[in-house]
Formats: sequence, structure tokens, C-alpha cells
Amino acid sequence: MIGRAGYALVTAKNALKLKESTGDGKGELKITGANIFKPDAIERKNLDQNTITAVRTTMSQLANALANLPESGPVIDQTGLNGFYDFRLAWEPGESLSSVLQQQLGLRLEGRKVPVEVLVIDSAEQPSKN
Repeated sequence: MIGRAGYALVTAKNALKLKESTGDGKGELKITGANIFKPDAIERKNLDQNTITAVRTTMSQLANALANLPESGPVIDQTGLNGFYDFRLAWEPGESLSSVLQQQLGLRLEGRKVPVEVLVIDSAEQPSKN
């Protein structure tokens, strides 16, 4: 692991706006929006808004989803929240994800050096013709 510029997902100073999940079973986290989800762009749907809809989702799962968004980078969960949550996060293309997180969920992205896994290849050889 090495340190790289990224973000820590933390609780904002204002009240947390997440609802703990009351459901049982498997959780689901769904991302839609043409500028973050390639199939939506190809099918020309969900053009006006980006959305993350979560059912029975942990903050670690949210951090992983945020890390995969084009406008983000590596994100680690540092909220200290250990439960499961249901929420919907929606933002317009071009809108700041960090400010939307704070307004809608009471969370924020804080710039930090975060650990990331790195694969080091010491050597490589041409495969044999067999």
C-alpha cells in the first residue's frame, strides 16, 4: 500500500441526514446518470440527473461507489458509522458532489492522502511458442 491524494468520507458538522435501514436481507447500491454510467449514456437515458440509490448499504460501500465516479478519486470511509442505511443521492451534471453529499446526507469528502493498493511487476518475459 502507498499513500495517494484522495478523499476521506466523513460526517459533516451539521446533523447526519441518513436513515438507518430497517430491512433485512441483501443490500443494493444502484448508480444511474449519463455522465457517470456508460450504459445510460449509450441509451441516452437519465441525461438530466445523476443518482445513487442505496438500500441496506454501508458507508464503506458508498465510499467504494464514490471512488469509481469519474469526478472523484480514491475514497476511504472514515465516518465511524457501522450500520446499514437507505438513501437517495441526486445531483445535476456539473454540480459539486462534495456539496451535494453534505446537503443531502450530512456527509462530506475531505481531501487526504489515502492508502491505495499497487501491483508491482518486477519482470516480464515473452511467452514461449508452445
